[in-house]
Amino acid sequence: MKDTSQMPLVSILSVNWNQPEHTLEMLRSISSMDFESYEVVLVDNGSDPGQSDLFKSKFPNLKLIRSEKNLGFAGGNNLGLPHCKGKYVLLLNNDTVAPNHLLSRLVMAIEDDHACAAVSPKIYFFDRPNILQYAGTTAIHPITGRGKKYGYGEIDTGLFDRSVITAYPNGACMLLRTDILRQLGGLPEDYFLYYEEHDLAEQLKRKGYHIRYEASTFIHHKVSASSGGSTNPVKTYYLFRNRLLFVRRNVSGLMRILALAHGLLITFPVHFLRHLVNGRWKHLQALSSGLIWHFHSPDKQWN
Repeated sequence: MKDTSQMPLVSILSVNWNQPEHTLEMLRSISSMDFESYEVVLVDNGSDPGQSDLFKSKFPNLKLIRSEKNLGFAGGNNLGLPHCKGKYVLLLNNDTVAPNHLLSRLVMAIEDDHACAAVSPKIYFFDRPNILQYAGTTAIHPITGRGKKYGYGEIDTGLFDRSVITAYPNGACMLLRTDILRQLGGLPEDYFLYYEEHDLAEQLKRKGYHIRYEASTFIHHKVSASSGGSTNPVKTYYLFRNRLLFVRRNVSGLMRILALAHGLLITFPVHFLRHLVNGRWKHLQALSSGLIWHFHSPDKQWN
């Protein structure tokens, strides 16, 4: 094993939005890393006043950047990116808890694979610590706009203990080469929430890089803590809107036409009827707003 004291500087970048308890737990978990060369950059993303002072009082060495408004996951991370001095940047959700070996093992994985531009660890559910949330992924289907996380919802029996090249990293925890992320302009802010890491991965792959799943380390993740889970219409809005957005940005030709037709003629009606039957009126409105957004957002704005 390599001497981690000789490893390059890593910037741990996280975003807080009105979740001081989760953020403090995450900060405590990374304060005892067995990796000597790292800094922590926290973006307070339009939170209620006073939270920034709380974080600085508990962690005085923290680099804290405050935004007066919520810029979303991508915008918040992009605001913090210029303050990151590391060769690598670890984008780490504030609703995660990490073991002390997280950085050392992720950095060794990416240092040993020069064609790798992003690496994510095994991820478990926080409230079910032996249940997998992520162990790599399939590719996103070009028509449905959906993919599959390997191991999702399964007890970890060791089946996913081998580190492999995978289709996508996981946005809850991904180590990236800082220079490449900056060359790409950071995370794509059109998404605001959900699908950003998938779009980023497609950009990386078009440049000849690949993504790794690293099985030797892990985090625990409080899923959808910021968005409120499936009961929140905000999640309904962004998941539907961004699934179509991902297709529009990354699929071309006949497959693109088929994908958009699938979204309009199958995905939208199925979800609409499901929410209608269950009387979820706010979700119906969110779903419809997600569709209408596309009619006001021509492709040329992303070129």
